[in-house]
Amino acid sequence: MSKKTLPITALRVEMLQSFQALQSALATFIKLLNKDSALPVWLGEPPHDRKRAAAMFRQLEYVDGQDPKESVTLPGLIACSEPTIAAAETVNQAKDRFQAAVQQVKKHKMDRHDPELTKGFEKLLPKRPKDTSEALERAGLARLHLRQCYRKIPLLEVRPIKASFTWANTRAITKITKKQAKAALSKLHQSETIKAQLDKLNALPDDEPLAQVQDLAPHLRANLVLPAKAKRDEPGKMAVKRKQVKSSLPMLYPASAKEPLPDLPPLGIPEKTGKDASRLQRLDTRLDAEPYLPAIRVHRYLS
Repeated sequence: MSKKTLPITALRVEMLQSFQALQSALATFIKLLNKDSALPVWLGEPPHDRKRAAAMFRQLEYVDGQDPKESVTLPGLIACSEPTIAAAETVNQAKDRFQAAVQQVKKHKMDRHDPELTKGFEKLLPKRPKDTSEALERAGLARLHLRQCYRKIPLLEVRPIKASFTWANTRAITKITKKQAKAALSKLHQSETIKAQLDKLNALPDDEPLAQVQDLAPHLRANLVLPAKAKRDEPGKMAVKRKQVKSSLPMLYPASAKEPLPDLPPLGIPEKTGKDASRLQRLDTRLDAEPYLPAIRVHRYLS
């Protein structure tokens, strides 16, 4: 084996081994999750079942008919023992390792589906677990939903007092300069449309601020009320803190069998309606509704 092919082979092996480690960590976590059957669980819609949540945590591949830009979603709250929380942390570490391995493969512009390299996997790791082998053979890694592979199991340090959920439809707004906009347009195929937009851009003052807008996919947010340390001058009063987090998967929190579920919305998760009243939307009102440079989604600020 030449020195030139050795790094490539090593990267391929690391990608397979990291995927193997992720599946192993998930198997241990799921076993412990189901073992905590005496602890309460709540999911965004019934049935409120640990096995259903476990299937969601294991879902690393696309499901039939799934939009490539969307991830399967199941918000909820699951009370867990300390060993289960620790196993979830191990899964999250394995996810980081697998993500790093895939990024290295992409960085070196290597074909993940080369049949010769697939044969090489068999020679390098002949004793890999059967479930890993079958998953890779069935998917060829093409069916893997990388966002679902990478996303962490959400872990809370304490049991929430209250939780509610909302859908957020937001837009990412990034300020850019005229120079940056010109560089972005110059990377595109130079059609008459692009040349016209470059002319429009050149007509602007060099110091005029611009905004690039990207619509984000709707995502669930959990609004949590958590216990906090009481102030010294109010020892008898229960102190709380509020926190908002993204919640596409059930959140795990440490608890005992004696503790009930937190206060939760009685009707489950609201539909995907309305827009999130956030700072981003308030920024929208300061932008011209029509993009000035449609090819790169750039708007001018209103005067």
